[in-house]
Amino acid sequence: MQSKISKYTIIVFLSFFIFSCKNKEKTAEHNKLKAPDKEIIKNYTNNTFNFNTVSGKAALTLTQNDKKNSFKITFRIKKDSVIWISITPLLGLEVARVMITPDSVFMIDRLHKTYYKNNIENINEILHIDISYNLLQNILLANPVSIEPENKKDKIYIRRNRKEQLYFVSNVKRRKYRKVINKDKDKFKETIETIWIYPDNFKMAKFEINDFEENKYFNAKYKEFQTIENQIFPKLIEYNIKNDKNYSLTVDYTKVNINSPVKVSFKIPSKYGQIK
Repeated sequence: MQSKISKYTIIVFLSFFIFSCKNKEKTAEHNKLKAPDKEIIKNYTNNTFNFNTVSGKAALTLTQNDKKNSFKITFRIKKDSVIWISITPLLGLEVARVMITPDSVFMIDRLHKTYYKNNIENINEILHIDISYNLLQNILLANPVSIEPENKKDKIYIRRNRKEQLYFVSNVKRRKYRKVINKDKDKFKETIETIWIYPDNFKMAKFEINDFEENKYFNAKYKEFQTIENQIFPKLIEYNIKNDKNYSLTVDYTKVNINSPVKVSFKIPSKYGQIK
């Protein structure tokens, strides 16, 4: 039981994040998709949120098997170094603390007086999704992520999704993407990576990984944005993970600080037992 709860807490953490204010910046319906391919990639790649540290608070709603649980988190991120999260119920004391570095994961479960530590590759085994520290950091900040062509000799495909008014970027052609998603899921045995980009700010609208051979799925939807210190931040994000179980996490950031000094405390009480 303890092990399951601890892994559940890691799911809450890993699926998490992003930032605050009430000013929506959704794509306007009248926006036309006129940018040439090179400009789309250039603007998307250069549209990076720059920071040394990010800290703040967020409200999380985790849905699993139609059951919803709500949490509050305090988070601190040092660029390319550490992601630190404290998790509490809506009312109450800290129930868990998580820290991720480029090579390791640590977690304290205060409810059951246990702790967990392992290398970051082990998280891939728990979540059944391949994710690195850099990819995790980028999808939390809506920073550009790169996608790999289906074949090394192939290319990245760019199309205009006029129905949704978004740019479509993928390692497969959009026609093939639609065919696989709608008809050939059981036959297709490779991984499709896809990014949808807003034409007004060139930030990610959606990021999706479909591993059809392993029947794994990850999706991040950036539903609202905000401007903080002249930079574009996500405000409201929805994460979906599908493997042997299905999870959905909605993140609403209520407070964000950029480049403020942050302290990362992670002391494991001596009486806590380790979970393998």
